[in-house]
Amino acid sequence: MTSILKKQAGNLLPFLSGAILTAAVFGVGLFVVSLSPSPESDQDVAKSSEDSQMPSSTSMDSESSIEATEISGRSLSQLSQIKSDFSRTVALHGLLVNANQSELNELIQQSLEISPHKRQLAMQRAIFQRYATMNPAKALSQVEKLPENHHASLFSVVFGEWSQSNLDKAIAKARTLNNSKKFAALQGILAFRDDLSEDIRQGIAQDLGSDDFANNTIAQLDESSAIVDPESSWNILINDDQEDIAQTAMLLKIAQTWIDQGGFGALRKINDSLSDWPIRMAVLGTLVHNLVQADAEGLFQEVMSYENDRGRMIASTLVQAWTDLDPLAALNAVASLESENQRRELLESVVRTWSADEPRALLDAIDLFPEDNKDMGREWAIIAIARNSPEEASQLLVRVDGNERRQRVARSIASIWSNQDVYSALSWVLNSSEVQDMQRSLLGVVLDRLVRVDAQLALETALNQPLGRNQEGLEASVIARLARSNVQQAIEMLAQVRDGRTKLSAYGSVGATLVYEGEINQALKLANDLTEPSRASYYQSVVNAWSRNNPEELLESIDRLPSAQTKSLAARALVFNNRWRQSIDEEQLAYARSFLTEQDARYVDTRLRGRNTGGWQRNSGGTSTRSFQRGR
Repeated sequence: MTSILKKQAGNLLPFLSGAILTAAVFGVGLFVVSLSPSPESDQDVAKSSEDSQMPSSTSMDSESSIEATEISGRSLSQLSQIKSDFSRTVALHGLLVNANQSELNELIQQSLEISPHKRQLAMQRAIFQRYATMNPAKALSQVEKLPENHHASLFSVVFGEWSQSNLDKAIAKARTLNNSKKFAALQGILAFRDDLSEDIRQGIAQDLGSDDFANNTIAQLDESSAIVDPESSWNILINDDQEDIAQTAMLLKIAQTWIDQGGFGALRKINDSLSDWPIRMAVLGTLVHNLVQADAEGLFQEVMSYENDRGRMIASTLVQAWTDLDPLAALNAVASLESENQRRELLESVVRTWSADEPRALLDAIDLFPEDNKDMGREWAIIAIARNSPEEASQLLVRVDGNERRQRVARSIASIWSNQDVYSALSWVLNSSEVQDMQRSLLGVVLDRLVRVDAQLALETALNQPLGRNQEGLEASVIARLARSNVQQAIEMLAQVRDGRTKLSAYGSVGATLVYEGEINQALKLANDLTEPSRASYYQSVVNAWSRNNPEELLESIDRLPSAQTKSLAARALVFNNRWRQSIDEEQLAYARSFLTEQDARYVDTRLRGRNTGGWQRNSGGTSTRSFQRGR
């Protein structure tokens, strides 16, 4: 039986390349994506043709032609608004056909803002297929920067395309990958290179795995050996010595047969028997998505009877899949649950999924939600709208109740809008009466982005705002953000900063950045710009950063610091930092302690709560009373 089961795995390979490895973690959402960019099945297309009055082929060709020829300068968000899947695909490929690597990199970034998720992944697959024709190695490095749940599907696309231009190099690169990515690469190669002979495909599978792995993924299905007893077959595979990941195709086939024969009761046994997390994601996620299509309500009633945590995970996946299919039906089913905790968790799944796919439809149906969930629904929907239309989202802000929630949504809009068009975001924050009560908070979000593209405008905007409750101006934050990317420009702007706490904070940020960049002398010289009372606080910022960045260098330099007070501040920083990092030994620590003033020594002892810190003597003049040999 075992050998038969292993042989049956082979013909499920094309299905696996779309379903198994693109499954996301339970509770976030499992999406099943095939290698084909079209989300519609033949049955769906036929049904659509019967149920609706389709335009003539001439009008469809015209629409596609127009959209395909008007793509110059279009962004993915614009293409995403095209309602026709066919026209959108034509336009996308027209955009990609002449794109260079720089333009592809920009399109990858734009794709992260596309919703729903299935459309985003379809666009990314097209982008990376084009990328792989130009520079497959670079394409793989770009995949690595994307969310991890996209990696498997995109690795398959890149390696599949690569295998068509240079099979040997694609295989050589695949050999260097870890198991999961190697499996994804193999899936892509075998799916794209179905022109190769069975022996060659078998050899590739053996090269990238083991003999058993090759047999489990490439052996032809023995049509005469039907699965007569799926439960026994399941137990054989679950309890053998092979890695389950290499048998996932067969596990899926058996599980589906078992449920077909035994009903939903088989799902409970399958659920209880799977302990390996990736296999649970692949098998149960795929099963649930398939079963929802057939009988979502019956499956919901079955899964709601599961009492363990594993049942909760299936329920979350089920509700998300059902929401994709029929959000109102899913909402009604979840809202009727008696358990308050279960109802709250699953309603959140409905809101998250629905808002990602159709946020405007969710807003239109908000009155159908339980009263306790209406605010959450509005929040998620408006934030989802902001990803494609922040201006529209800003106008919907008036529909959000509660100051805390309203401010949270406004900050999300400001952040999204700033990344798309920072000047429009700034205008909104400065001029909209709807956000005047939270203007300072939103300016912090917008200025953080503006300083990267127009530092002078960011500074001028901050200077035009009144001091905050802590008597600190926003320009301190602008200077701190600028220092991380261009510390010399930040230094030049320090003269424009307002006096008091604002100047001290700005100088402290710049001084700390200089320390991290190794410019110690320049950091110490900045203290000359400050008045005497402010210097101690500034030196505190410098030595704190220094003690974290390079404690041994600070220790070697401590006796050359400009004053006894500064030396004591450095000693304090070293003592406290060493409690966690232990980067200097006891003798070095004792040497640092010798520079503490009496007041700082008492402060240190109080903070350490009487901890036995060893003997030391205070140094009143700057020369240690205890020998310390600096290492060179």
